[in-house]
Amino acid sequence: MTDGGIFQAVARGSDISLISVLGAIPLPMAVIDAHAQLQCANNAFHIAIKHSPIELHAGRVILSVKSAQMQFRNALTKEPAIQTSAEPQVASGCDIYVSSRPHTNPQDGALWLNLRPCSSGGEAANCKSAPPYFVLSLLAPDLMTTGPERLALRLQSIFGLSTAEALTAIWLGQGLSADDIAAQRDVSLPTIRTQLAAIRAKLGVETSSAAVHIITRLSLPL
Repeated sequence: MTDGGIFQAVARGSDISLISVLGAIPLPMAVIDAHAQLQCANNAFHIAIKHSPIELHAGRVILSVKSAQMQFRNALTKEPAIQTSAEPQVASGCDIYVSSRPHTNPQDGALWLNLRPCSSGGEAANCKSAPPYFVLSLLAPDLMTTGPERLALRLQSIFGLSTAEALTAIWLGQGLSADDIAAQRDVSLPTIRTQLAAIRAKLGVETSSAAVHIITRLSLPL
């Protein structure tokens, strides 16, 4: 997966473009300024931080783990490299270990925060008062690999699906109809239809085909 589109959107200074790009990325991501003030975030980010040491206070991103917060603050205040072209700056950034999530294996449940600076392109790049922005990503090993179990976990972690809804979504992603899913799961058809409606609502789409598109993308390695 590439998040180059985010840097291009920041460079253009287009909020609409940035929201559109972030919304199409299944990985929890956000854009913040040098004061950790949230500028924009996708739905996956808002869902992911609900059960993590990452909090929002008055719109600012705060890490409740002191050592991680110190690293986070230092990374934000580090002097960015000088921009010499009209292309948006993309730095290698840094990875910050936040903590292990509760009720998980410490290795599988590890939560990392990746922070990469980017600055506005064009004339703003040559202006010292132009604020630096950072692309913030949440990374967890249990969301990075593939397979039905990992896909179910992604659906639950990113979109808030229940276990039953995630299982139904996996069958939906394989092209099965509601009748076929009911037969495969040995569940009544009305129950499957209720789950499919919930899946569409949580994925923010109106049709099953649109849901399949999202599920298919989520099944790929991140």
